Amino acid sequence: MINSTKSSLSFLLLLFTFSSCGLFVDDDDDEQIGIEVYEKVYSIDAEYIINPADPTDLKGIEVVYDQESELISNIVQVDHQDNNKILTIEYEENTSNYKVIRVVDEDLNILHQYTFNNSIDSIIINKDDQKYMSIKNATEGSKLPYRIQLFKENKTIFYYYNEYRYINNIHIYPQIIDEELATPPSIVNFNYLEYGNSVIYGNMNFSHLIILDHLEDFHLTKYLITDISRPTLSSNFYTNKDSTQIQYRNILNENRYPINISMINYDKDNAPRKQIIHIISYTPVRTPY
Repeated sequence: MINSTKSSLSFLLLLFTFSSCGLFVDDDDDEQIGIEVYEKVYSIDAEYIINPADPTDLKGIEVVYDQESELISNIVQVDHQDNNKILTIEYEENTSNYKVIRVVDEDLNILHQYTFNNSIDSIIINKDDQKYMSIKNATEGSKLPYRIQLFKENKTIFYYYNEYRYINNIHIYPQIIDEELATPPSIVNFNYLEYGNSVIYGNMNFSHLIILDHLEDFHLTKYLITDISRPTLSSNFYTNKDSTQIQYRNILNENRYPINISMINYDKDNAPRKQIIHIISYTPVRTPY
């Protein structure tokens, strides 16, 4: 468990649906329906296997929930130099929509601030008063993103879903565009386990999950969670020149939530290049405030 920090931390993290007592899940398991049991993730630790961690790599995360709304209020992130960076979330009144996400250090000095402009079918996000991200939903009132524009990275991503509302694939362009072009230069396909439940972020919807994954100050492993319903089995990356892959191994608890997720990155020659094991706890962290 990572060391606690001082102050009133309240923010958001993943409701990684895992716990202890493990079933080991392989891709040839029979299809079974997950049990609807709600579990809150309170901490996630990361272990680096093939290559040692860099000093700035994530060591662990602690999550704090608001007692009344049960929404995540703070996420405490610790790197391998034991530096703390805390995300604090403020929501629009009587909703679960993000209003402001602040990035603060352990002395509560504000480092960065993300502000949100929410409408029926879109979200505009600014970072430190500069345009940072735009999300266009699939349909009016939908919480499923169709297009995300990342202005700092000069990148546009289009999301496509199957009949069960899982992401089938995403198309990535190295430019800001409003509509798809003929041939996307990069495609990512996702496959899911038919057994078990996903790691999810508290009471958040899928747009919330996507927002966090694209905030440069949120340091949880990218693509650790790709859907709020099922555990991910593989992520496959394709370009015009080559293809790479991430393979996932999930250990589930008795309620079919992951308590351990191993992600192994393979290069275009199918050689393992990086492995990170994520250990999830559902026990509240006793952080002194």
